[in-house]
Amino acid sequence: VPRLRRLSLRSCYSLPKHDAVAFLRACPSLAEVDLWGSQVQEGGVRPSRIPMPRPPEVLGIRGICGLVAACSPLRRLNLGGGEELNGSRELIAAFRAQPALEALTLANVDSFNDDVLRAMLALLPGLRRFELVYSVHGCDRATLLQFVRAMPMLDTLLVVRGAEHEDPEDFPRALHAHTAEVGLIREILRARGGDLVEN
Repeated sequence: VPRLRRLSLRSCYSLPKHDAVAFLRACPSLAEVDLWGSQVQEGGVRPSRIPMPRPPEVLGIRGICGLVAACSPLRRLNLGGGEELNGSRELIAAFRAQPALEALTLANVDSFNDDVLRAMLALLPGLRRFELVYSVHGCDRATLLQFVRAMPMLDTLLVVRGAEHEDPEDFPRALHAHTAEVGLIREILRARGGDLVEN
């Protein structure tokens, strides 16, 4: 599919690894991929008449990273939506495979933390838009401020905290609207023509 530029595999719960990788490699013009809620299974497509000896293994974040690495250089990537996204090293490997990303969405990614954020400084220098949806509880406000300062192309940060992160006494590391760090983040992004958007 040489001319395909955008692909959504959102909520595809049983992507066969070998066939999905082969398809993505056959799309050299692909620039945007949505993998929210996707799950990758070991193996390939089997004819329906051939019984499976056992259910295929779900590969979790390893499988998702394999799909990301198989893609042509992407500009936009959407990851998340599953409990299996629990490996920060694998998440970093996915970013390493896509250094040209300009827009990144992480939704319900429990493994997102300060280590991943620091790694992104070197791996995603051209990032312009970063969306964190229910993924901020592992991230420190000060580290996020350092990240925004060190990413000169970044102009938009969207943060969706969720109800469980509204109490600063219970979640002292989470983002809250009325803190000095968040105020500075907003100032920096507005000076670049963008903004910090909180929901």
